[in-house]
This record gives sequence, C-alpha cells and structure tokens, in this order.
Amino acid sequence: MKFDKKKISEKIKGASKKASKVLGARQTKFGSNTLVLILALLGILILVNYIVRKESGTLRYDMTKNKQFTLSDQTKKALKNLDDDVAITAFFQTDNSSRAQLENLLSEYRAKNSHIKFEFIDPDKNPTKAREFGITRYGTIVFKKGDKTEQTTGFSESDITSSILKLDRDGNKVVYFIIGHKEKDVSLTSEKGYSSIKNTLEKEGFEIKNLNLTTNSKVPDDAAVVILAGPQKALLDKEKESLKKYLDERDGKLFALVDPRKEIKEDIKISDFLDDYGISLTDGMVIDPTKAFFGDVAAPVVEKWESHQITEGLSAAFFPGVQMAAKMDKAPENVLVSDLGKTSNDSWLETTLDTEKVKYDSNTDKKGPISIGAAAHLTKKVQENGQEVTKEGLRVVVLGDSDFAVNGYETFLGNQDLFVNSLHWLVSEEELISIRPKEEDQRTVALTGRQGRIIFYTTVVIMPLVAIGAGIYVWSRRRKTRRK
Repeated sequence: MKFDKKKISEKIKGASKKASKVLGARQTKFGSNTLVLILALLGILILVNYIVRKESGTLRYDMTKNKQFTLSDQTKKALKNLDDDVAITAFFQTDNSSRAQLENLLSEYRAKNSHIKFEFIDPDKNPTKAREFGITRYGTIVFKKGDKTEQTTGFSESDITSSILKLDRDGNKVVYFIIGHKEKDVSLTSEKGYSSIKNTLEKEGFEIKNLNLTTNSKVPDDAAVVILAGPQKALLDKEKESLKKYLDERDGKLFALVDPRKEIKEDIKISDFLDDYGISLTDGMVIDPTKAFFGDVAAPVVEKWESHQITEGLSAAFFPGVQMAAKMDKAPENVLVSDLGKTSNDSWLETTLDTEKVKYDSNTDKKGPISIGAAAHLTKKVQENGQEVTKEGLRVVVLGDSDFAVNGYETFLGNQDLFVNSLHWLVSEEELISIRPKEEDQRTVALTGRQGRIIFYTTVVIMPLVAIGAGIYVWSRRRKTRRK
C-alpha cells in the first residue's frame, strides 16, 4: 500500500488548524469567564469596603481584654443626645506619638455622630492659629459648640466625653457637700478622703462646694444636690430644719451616705429625718461570709441590683462596713421608694455591735438578703394653664455606707459608677446614667532573671542557629542533586 505523503501532510495541517480554532475558542471562553469572575470579585470587595467604611462604628470588633477601644455606654448616650456640631481642635506636634492614638479615638466618636468634627494643628507650623486659640502648651484640645468652649490636656475617652458633656449642659450644676460633722473631706487626698470622687464629679460637669448649715440659714439657691457624706456627729435640729425646707418647699435633692454606728461610735440621729421620705436605716453591720471582698465578711460584695435607673447596667460594688438602708413598708403619700441593691441570701444584719465575734443569731439578727440603699422621689399634681399635670418633686438617695467611695476604694468594681449614677439620677439626668469610660489599662510583664535568659538565648542564639543550619542542609542537598 502506497501512502500519499502530500495528502497526509495536508490532512494533518487541516486537523491542526481545526484543533487550534477549537482550543482558541475554549481559551477565549475561559478567559471571558475568568474576567467576569475577577470583575465580580472586585465588585464584591468594593461593596464590602463601602459598607464597612459607612458602618465602621458598628462593624469594628475590639479584641482587647477589657474592650479598651470600645466606647463606653456613657459616651454613646452623650453622643446620641448631641444635636449640634462640636468642633474639636487638637494642638499636637506632627511627630507626637500620642497623636495617632487620639485620632483613632476621635474617629470612633465621629463614627457614632457626624456632628463631631475634628482637626489637628501643629503649633510649630501654624503659630498664628495657636495664638488665636490662646494655646500655651502642646497637647491642648479645644472643644467648641456655638459660643461655648472647653479645653483639656487629657486625651483619654473620659477627658473627651467630659468636655462634650460640659458643652452640652446649660451651665455647671452645683453640688454642695455638708461639712461640720466630721464628714468625708473632698480636699483630702489620703485613702480616707474624697478628693478622687470630687475630681470625677468635676469631669462630669459638676461644680463642687462645701456647705456649713450652722453658718447658713438655708441651702443656697444654686444647689442642684446636697450630699451628706459619712457624718460622725449629729446634725443640729436647725440644720435638719434647713434641709427639710430645701426638700419639701424647693423640691430639693439629697444624697445621704450614713455609716453604721459601730464605725462612728455615735448615733447621729438621722433616722427620723429620713423616715419622712420613706427610707429607714436599721442599726447594725451587714455580714456576708460568701460574698466577701477579699475574705472580709464585714465588706459585702453586692451583685444583686433591683430594677432602678441608678443601677442600670451596674456591675458588682463592695461596701467596707455597711448598715441596712431600705424602703419602709408604708411610704408617705405620693412618695415612690425603691430598694437599690441587696446582699446575698447567706448574709445577715449583725445587731450585736459590742463584740468582735460575729455569728448569726436568729433571735436578734436579721436574715439576708439585706438592702444597702434606697431611692425615693415625690410626684405631685400642679395646675398649669388651667390643667392638672404631674410633676417631679424632691429626690432622695440613701446608702448605708460612705467608705465605698473614698480614695482607696472609689475605682474598685462598680463603686464609682454607683456614686455618679446616683448623682445623675438626683438631678434628673437619667440619660447620662451608665458605666464610666475605661481608663487606659497599663500592662507590664515581670520576668525573673532565669526567664529573661531563656528568652534571650532562644530568640538571639538558638533560633538564628536553627535557621542557619536549615539553610546549610538545603544547600548541601541541592548541591548533591546537581552532581548526580
């Protein structure tokens, strides 16, 4: 059989061309599909990026242990109530290491409310602007809302939120601390003083003053709240009369923190005064063997909070020596009274105060849970424009301990929040009741000398030698392969 080489060659060429056309068509098709998929993927990425940027305030996730970079409830509430622009101007040098931290924080604020506007100015590069704002030091932050301005040199969340709150409030509310009966001193910086809580209240926009009722015939007209913090001596009858007129005739606000008689060694005779507002103090010391702060049975930890605006979202708080403060079985007319928090079921009110040994006695002691605080407020009917309307009257908060807010304990657990929340409720600022912003958590790692040496030799000696050895091994294997 003879083969025509020419015809065979032509057939092979024809088949090759057909195969090339088919293959080309397939490649074109696959190429088109790939292009479509790439474009679709790019479109999805662009869409996701847009959503993340637009909703950055809600889609960010804080993975730090104490949610350090998540805005607190208080900040969120303050921003929610902000209806006007707040211009924030931060005077930081360009190379200041704290600038990026503050910029990230302010971005979180702006993500929650578009009324927050901020800019950074380097005083060295723009001295005219710095002089215009009266800036005399680096790191100053100026807040402006309308014709109101505030300044701070702190750049924590607490500092920023406090400045915004001060701008949003119609003047500072004045808080008077009663003095003259060995109460807690707001100027005292030792562990038993109240200087820390004073600083906290000032950051919240309150103005703090002292009030001596023996030299003042009445509570000042600008008083938003009067605080009686741990008196160790009894108030005079005229002082009680001044307080009662302030509450009854002027719809006053009173925050009373009264320690057990065992601690102050004297009956301050305040119970009858508080009874008029539906809150009773029962003499004794609350003992809790199961919920004790670091094993101190006379310092109960309260985790069970009653339903009230003051305790909304509140964590545990502890009270180093507390008596029973609770709503009375029958409150005065139109006065609404609520317990705030109670100790555990295993606690009791120890009434035998003349002994150091404590043991529950069913005949004399009161079985827990024990209320450690109560809040009362009055509602009344008044005539306005020919119609009868209900209005808020006086407000009173009573706690059976004042030591929980001293400098040594104020920042422990939820102690600070309980104090400040009570004050906000008293001045009818319920929208600001929440957990305070977290201060920066400073963490350090303490290593022994042996641990330090292990880390040094592992990272500086052993790991580099292992890398070098692995490189030599791979090089030698490749060299042997080439020779073969």
